[in-house]
Amino acid sequence: MKYNYFIFLALLFFIACEDVKRTPIDHDDVAPQQVTDVIIEPIPGGAAITYQLPKDPDLLYIEASYVLPNGDQLRVNSSYNGRSVVVEGFAEIKEYQIALTSVDRSGNRSEPYIVTFTPDTPPVISVFNSIEMQADFGGVNLQWDNPTGAELAIMIYKKDEVGDDVNIDTYYTSAKAGNYSVRGQTIEEGHFSVQVRDKWNNFSEIKRKTLTPIYEEKLDRHNFSTLGQDYCDRVTDYTNVPKFWDDDRENNVFGGSDFPWYASFSLADKPVRLSRIVIWQYAWANSLNYGHYYSGGNGKTFEIYGSNEPTKDMAGWMLLKTCDIVKPSGLPYALGRENMSDEDFELAHNKGHEFIFPLDAPSVRYIRIRSIDTFGGNLAVCSELEFYGDPR
Repeated sequence: MKYNYFIFLALLFFIACEDVKRTPIDHDDVAPQQVTDVIIEPIPGGAAITYQLPKDPDLLYIEASYVLPNGDQLRVNSSYNGRSVVVEGFAEIKEYQIALTSVDRSGNRSEPYIVTFTPDTPPVISVFNSIEMQADFGGVNLQWDNPTGAELAIMIYKKDEVGDDVNIDTYYTSAKAGNYSVRGQTIEEGHFSVQVRDKWNNFSEIKRKTLTPIYEEKLDRHNFSTLGQDYCDRVTDYTNVPKFWDDDRENNVFGGSDFPWYASFSLADKPVRLSRIVIWQYAWANSLNYGHYYSGGNGKTFEIYGSNEPTKDMAGWMLLKTCDIVKPSGLPYALGRENMSDEDFELAHNKGHEFIFPLDAPSVRYIRIRSIDTFGGNLAVCSELEFYGDPR
């Protein structure tokens, strides 16, 4: 009975609370003054605005409001003690207006302080202008510069049989130096195009080019074979060399290595024209929820050598490619998913780190991988290697 009585009292209290009118604790009808001493510094696609705050004891924040070319109205607030605000998302180099409004704790608003500015070249334009398109093995290669690290979508299209542009891939990136290839295209002349979109849904123009992809296929790992202990250096568990192609991306190849180490193996029974290599970091899925990428004993820089007459030392080997694994976000090299952006994880976990061999690289039958730098620890290893090229 006493229990029901307490429930009844709680219900009465709840109903009473619902009737309370919610208003600001501090309440007046006096609008704050405008900001003063406004200085505008144009930045790519926006502006950094600094100012002096009005002398109002109940000032809550400064609001910057503006309209993008696509019609979207945006508002950015700074705190009551902040003296700057950044506005972004402008896709054209022309004059825009920004309204700076002082807002107090009672919800009173000052008269807007209107400023005008012209942004520097927006990333959606500058990155688009820097894009280079060229034929690649199995598809098209794109390279670009993104010095501000802007978050962008690179959209690649190909005309179909009726002449319509069909999206064949979209690559999301904030990397400052972009290099991406679309694979799986037919080995015939095609009409390709590329367009850039930013996170405010601003679009660049469209760049078009007619290209013919170069033939390639993924080399059959069942044709790979080891060369033996004498062709390895600073590796104690050399019998693990076949783990480079065992299709297991979870675990490292060597548990006993000390960089700079190298290991050697055969790709086929005759020389192969190589197009690219994909290097997979080892994951350790049960350790920190795949938080081992770009850290621990993972190797950071590898050299790939080729030969048709392999020697035990380095004399009979030609350097084909130096492969430096880069973390797109620039976040610290440390254990844990919190130290990885979505792009970092997508690259390491799903795509692998791809490196393209020079088009004039010689055909080779034997490969030597040499590890020369690490994200941490002395192992400096990886989990898997994939090779692509023309073995015909």
